[in-house]
Amino acid sequence: MNRFFSRNFLSSVVAVIALFIIIVFINFLSGKFYSRADITEDNLYTLSDGTLNMIKNLPEDVALKFFYSADLPNLPPALKNYAARVKDLLDEYVNNSDGNIQLEEFNPKPDSDAEEWAQKYGVAGSPLNPLDYENKFFFGVVAEAVDKHAAIPFLDPQREKFLEYDLSYLIFQVTHPEKKTVGIISSLPVAGTEAQPFVMGAQSRPKPSPPWVFVQELKKTFDVVEIETNAVALPKKLNLLLVIHPKDLAEETKFAIDQFVLNGGKAVFFVDPFCNVDTSSGPMGMSFPGSSELNDLFNAWGFDVPDKKIVVDMEHPTTVSIGRGRAEKSPAWITADVSMFNPDDIMCAELDRLLFPVAGFIKKLEKSNCEITPLVRTSKKAMKTDAFAAMRGNEEIVNNFVSENIQFTLAAKISGAFNSAFTNGAPKNVATTNLLKTAVGSNTVVVIADVDLLADQFNFQELNIFGFTAHRPFNNNIDFVLNGADQLCGDDNLISIRSRAKFDRPFTVVDELERRAQQKWLDHEKELSAELQRVQQALNEMQMKKDKSQRFIISEEQQKKIQEFKQKQIEIAKQLKNVRKNLRKDIEDLGFRLKFYNMALVPILVCFFGIGLALYRRYKIKNY
Repeated sequence: MNRFFSRNFLSSVVAVIALFIIIVFINFLSGKFYSRADITEDNLYTLSDGTLNMIKNLPEDVALKFFYSADLPNLPPALKNYAARVKDLLDEYVNNSDGNIQLEEFNPKPDSDAEEWAQKYGVAGSPLNPLDYENKFFFGVVAEAVDKHAAIPFLDPQREKFLEYDLSYLIFQVTHPEKKTVGIISSLPVAGTEAQPFVMGAQSRPKPSPPWVFVQELKKTFDVVEIETNAVALPKKLNLLLVIHPKDLAEETKFAIDQFVLNGGKAVFFVDPFCNVDTSSGPMGMSFPGSSELNDLFNAWGFDVPDKKIVVDMEHPTTVSIGRGRAEKSPAWITADVSMFNPDDIMCAELDRLLFPVAGFIKKLEKSNCEITPLVRTSKKAMKTDAFAAMRGNEEIVNNFVSENIQFTLAAKISGAFNSAFTNGAPKNVATTNLLKTAVGSNTVVVIADVDLLADQFNFQELNIFGFTAHRPFNNNIDFVLNGADQLCGDDNLISIRSRAKFDRPFTVVDELERRAQQKWLDHEKELSAELQRVQQALNEMQMKKDKSQRFIISEEQQKKIQEFKQKQIEIAKQLKNVRKNLRKDIEDLGFRLKFYNMALVPILVCFFGIGLALYRRYKIKNY
């Protein structure tokens, strides 16, 4: 027996020592070889390929400074959870950057150095409690590289799906601080006009006009260069090209645009089959809208914007003035809301409403290899029609409307390895030794089938405040354009970054239970309303049969009907109560089952396993 006990004791000691060695070895390996597995359904904790490519090839080391008031009392739990997710994502940047990114964490407290640094970097602090001005809440990120820094002053939880893009763009800003150049080719005076010299005999001198507001906004961030519509070549080091209403472009200019895109240049095209801001006078003093298309390039690239064709959307009309103080809803003027936007693209981030004052549509050509990602689409209650239908009035559009039951694309990102439209060679006036017939690689352009959405009169109300001109926007058209410029002026890695899926997961079973119960309530409510109408109709009929002298006296029959209705009302109310009670019971039962599975089932299984193991060991010892 003693010998048996000694052998068991020695085996136990050896097992404990072996277990200790294994734990030490595992800790050593985990420190040397870091690895994590993202088993979430939507890869919530995995960085996009674009981000990984960018942070592994940074030209300079980057320090990320995370300012978060973690010790502030009474922080909402949702905000704490979001801060934890931000920290996890920042850790992913550090762990996947091959040492290019370092993370520093700061907890700004009143009158602390961390608070001073946060304010210096531009991270905004604001009190959660309006009555407590001392304890400010800081929640932002700063990226710093060499002597450059940029900040996200506040990490808005509403932008969580775009958090990865925002952080990657922040890093891109400090590692590529040079100001980007945006070129504009337009047959419209979007860049403004200068004062004309006085001419003898002229009735008046044309007044200068300022640049359109979207150009003024672009100039705050970019170097903006105006390019003539007959330019033979584009400026060098052009980061983005805006082609606006390309009406009667020279062949040399089209060739320059074609080669620019095939060589990897980023571009946004605004074409319009019915341009309200480009009108010409016709017979009998009528004004005719202009149009523009660039299908000789677009078709070679694999898509088409049909000329002289517009889209009407019966579900998203816009109220427009028709003169003499009258207004009507026009389905040709499309007011796009959130339901029509691509929720996963940064160009559509935080937009509420866009206005398309008569727009065309984009379609993919057969046998095309390009990929069209819609940014804005109509509802399914839409159809295409001739452009001049917009001039003939809404009544004709409505009378002739037949839904095509498809969603037309008004704006899109188009990607692919494009082919040149000049396969037979460059125009005669262009000397080139390096004609590209196929793109050097996959590229992305943005096409918007409307030009009027850029015009000030469709976007702003002009205000005069103390002698200064201000513009109050009534849609997000300019935000849409600026979002695109910001994104396309980055590199291909930024463009490819996806929006992140939501962290909050809906309780689909509970939602389905509530939906069924709500349907029952609606059925009972309809039944009650129908019964009320029947009783009321019967009362009215009995009232009409009375003599005039008895109109204000309630008969026994009427009293009986009223009593029957009240009884029916009580019965239906009881049924509604039972429906709500059963709903609560179903939800509570579901909650109990979930708690049992999560809290009790696993411990019970562990206990059974332990008991079984003990019985097995006892059996082995007894038979030893």
